[in-house]
Amino acid sequence: MHPWLLQRFRTLPPFVQKAALSFGLRFNGLAIQFLISILITRLLGAQSFGAFIYAFVWATMLGTFLTFGLSRLAVREIPRFVSESDHGRARGYLLLTIATILAGGVLTGLLLMALERASVLVLAPGWLLVTAVAIAHALILSLSGIMAGFQMIVWSNFIENIFRQLVYAGLIGLCLLAGITLTPQSLFAVNLAASLPTLLLMGLLILAALRRHLPEAMPARIDARYWFLGAMPLLLSVFAGFFNTNLDILMIGSLMGDFETGIYRAAVRGALLVSIANMVSLQVLGPMLSRALAQKDTAGAQRFLAYSALVSLVVAFTLCALLALAAHPFLALFGPEFPEAATAMRILLAGMAVNVLAGGGGILLVMLNRETRVLMINLAGLALNIVLNYALIRLWGIEGAAAATSLTLAFVALAILHSVKRESALDPTVFSAWRLWRARRARRAG
Repeated sequence: MHPWLLQRFRTLPPFVQKAALSFGLRFNGLAIQFLISILITRLLGAQSFGAFIYAFVWATMLGTFLTFGLSRLAVREIPRFVSESDHGRARGYLLLTIATILAGGVLTGLLLMALERASVLVLAPGWLLVTAVAIAHALILSLSGIMAGFQMIVWSNFIENIFRQLVYAGLIGLCLLAGITLTPQSLFAVNLAASLPTLLLMGLLILAALRRHLPEAMPARIDARYWFLGAMPLLLSVFAGFFNTNLDILMIGSLMGDFETGIYRAAVRGALLVSIANMVSLQVLGPMLSRALAQKDTAGAQRFLAYSALVSLVVAFTLCALLALAAHPFLALFGPEFPEAATAMRILLAGMAVNVLAGGGGILLVMLNRETRVLMINLAGLALNIVLNYALIRLWGIEGAAAATSLTLAFVALAILHSVKRESALDPTVFSAWRLWRARRARRAG
């Protein structure tokens, strides 16, 4: 980086610095994923790619459930442990998280095995690989949440979005050099192999953070009842949120088939490029907002919300406009049949835009201990999503699925924003960034 640019970067607020670095890592990681997706789709074709994605969504959904919400609760609890120098509860939280995932993974595997044998849910890679990938996904989500709690957001993003994807790409390259035919089953095995060094590196960094922030060794203290009670609404909320953004894939796979699932997933990949700015800014926002609220620093909390909204607005809307204009050439990168999903992608982009405008209301409610309110809104959105997807897929196919998902995203975002207005004077929307800019300009003029 040019010295002048580096100096200017260092003068930016810490939130903007972390968000910029995290976005850069996320964006580059997503670029690697994008190239991997193009390679996979061209090698598998839309039909086999659809079978792979259908199984992969099941694996990630189950992995999200296996965290039991502890991955999200860590963003709120770990900063408290650090501020209170409570080494025992920090160690206990880590141990409880890992034990919960492993125990839940065993039960999940037994359930998938029974469903496969009864021909109720037969996934292309088989129940054992799907279970293993779900467990690995849950562990990565949880360790990432713990790292965010220790303010290692940039490191977490680098490991999850760059390191892991490079290992995954390298293993796929080795398979091709060895003459191994890529199938949904072999790709699941490769994905699992790429998760192992990722988990090892995350674990080592968390142990180092424990020694650095909480040097006084204490016996592990596990407040299981308190943590599970706090995590359960978050789990159900995250699960409902996951369903709201992935239900369309599952229902297309069930109602239409692997080919439609494959081309629709490419459209979703484009829409996810827009949501990445929102996800990065919210990930950076969580620990900072938690600390500000714990210190009763309302002005600081509002400033962090405004920074988050500004980052989301600038990056997300730029990507949204570019992708909407270049939908056909973008999707053609996956293969000649994929531009059929261009209209669906534009509809998804509209839903993402509304979500970005509403800002980080969901995480604000969590930090205000209103997890149940977020849960109820997400559950209502899930019910709406199920009804809309079932009805609109039958009417308009993949465009109907995109419309159902976008309407649900807009409903959830606006309902959460309405709840924030009732619970707090804080404003998470993009308009808070505008007011912050005007206030700074007025102070400089004065």
